[in-house]
Amino acid sequence: MKVVNRIDHVAWLCRPENIESYVEKLKQILDAGWDGPFFRETWGICNYLSWSSGLEILAPIPGSDTPQARELNEHLDRRGEGLLSVVLGVRDIKQAVIDARSKGIDADEPFSLGFPHWTKKVGQSWEAIAGNFMNTMIVYGQIEYKEGVIPELEN
Repeated sequence: MKVVNRIDHVAWLCRPENIESYVEKLKQILDAGWDGPFFRETWGICNYLSWSSGLEILAPIPGSDTPQARELNEHLDRRGEGLLSVVLGVRDIKQAVIDARSKGIDADEPFSLGFPHWTKKVGQSWEAIAGNFMNTMIVYGQIEYKEGVIPELEN
């Protein structure tokens, strides 16, 4: 199942020392399960996901010098903690990028998320950064959720 033509999920960025407390706070606010922490050393990031509510919290891994971790640290230095991105679900990510570019939007090439620890929840998962809107990154997402991961959307 794919989330199409609506928000797939939103992601907040925080400093590594705060990620656990933010997850705990959201557990109190929202009655939804959370998975994580997931560490992707090749990207230098750590994240938690609430699949059913469409929420993600991520932080750079302390001491990581990957391009992704550097970019997240620079973002934190410039803007502080807060909303990082809104991921819009699309049926075909390659076509979404082509359509965006035809409208003058400088969308990036799609990249595979390919997190091995997500295989019980998702099949193929691709994202492409489509730009910025009101200080928030807009991302196209073609994420194929396995049955039962988001039961509210299966009906």
